Amino acid sequence: MKSQLVWLALLAIVSRLITLLLVQTPPEALQRLGGFLVLVKNYNAAFSINWPVWIFWPLTVGIICYVISQASGLWQKKDSDFFAWSLIAIGAVNNIIDRLHYGAVIDYIRLGWWPVFNLNDSMVVIGVGLLLLKQVKHKEKSKIINDSEKNNRQPAKNICTLYLVRHGETEGNAARRVQGQTDTPLTVKGLDQAREVAATFKDLSFSAIYSSDLLRAHRTAEVIKLDRELEVRTSKLLRERAYGSLEGKSIAEYRLFADEHLLRIEGLNEEQRWHYKKALDIESDQELVSRLMIYLREIALAHRGQTVLVVSHSGAMRLFLQRLKYLPEVFSKPGTLANCGYIELESDGITFEIIKVIGQKEPR
Repeated sequence: MKSQLVWLALLAIVSRLITLLLVQTPPEALQRLGGFLVLVKNYNAAFSINWPVWIFWPLTVGIICYVISQASGLWQKKDSDFFAWSLIAIGAVNNIIDRLHYGAVIDYIRLGWWPVFNLNDSMVVIGVGLLLLKQVKHKEKSKIINDSEKNNRQPAKNICTLYLVRHGETEGNAARRVQGQTDTPLTVKGLDQAREVAATFKDLSFSAIYSSDLLRAHRTAEVIKLDRELEVRTSKLLRERAYGSLEGKSIAEYRLFADEHLLRIEGLNEEQRWHYKKALDIESDQELVSRLMIYLREIALAHRGQTVLVVSHSGAMRLFLQRLKYLPEVFSKPGTLANCGYIELESDGITFEIIKVIGQKEPR
């Protein structure tokens, strides 16, 4: 810090001396220097650019007030903040002295491709540059830390971190059929997808694993579990939507059926749409998302400060995202969450915060 103060003091003194010397130097003497140094009275804001003068004063006063108000904290930080802000303050104050003494800022450095400026302008620009550079480095450092620790994040004591995963591809998915709560086994591709997400989660310390009791979800959970000595706890509350008599029908047939209800749904407000039932044996959006959210809250309360794996289904997960208003225009469409796509979220047992969603795709 002492060395910084010495440099700052020298810069302040040198800047004043240069101005005093140049003001007293005859123009012909400056011309002998090859045009690098000139004497220009700048009545504008900065760099001899024709900006409104009123911009200069509030900016300068604001900077000086900020530096004074933050002086103690900047000194204690003992980093580039103090040096950067001091450069800005010294440059601004020296230009103010010029304006008070000469009626204008004295500019004297001329580069062919840049407006005439002075050492004070340079100090302000360097100070701003240092602050911007520090912000960029801070963001890069934060990203590196986040990337290196994302798989080992320690949740806060009252927060549960949940990894909500969709099951792998099933024979029903491959055949483009409505599955609902009718079970079909995972395909070879589905098993591979489960192994891929297992590799992604290999460094996570799960305290518990939950799954829908449907075979496709339970099998996916078992694959992701790897060699963790944890029991996969199953629940009907994590199931896919019940589609009643439409289960086993082709997706094309279901879309024809759903299209018949479009006009009715369009005439409803948002809350009415959530409670709308296309048939008595088909769960409404609200029925599905309510049971999922209730169960996720129970899990979060039971595992505060822990990380938990939960395997469920596409329809339930998409509605969950919609209910939380997370990209509702995207996840309102079927087929927008890939097999073994997942949601990383945090919950205190009441509220939910989405950290990220992996596996978003275009609907087919």
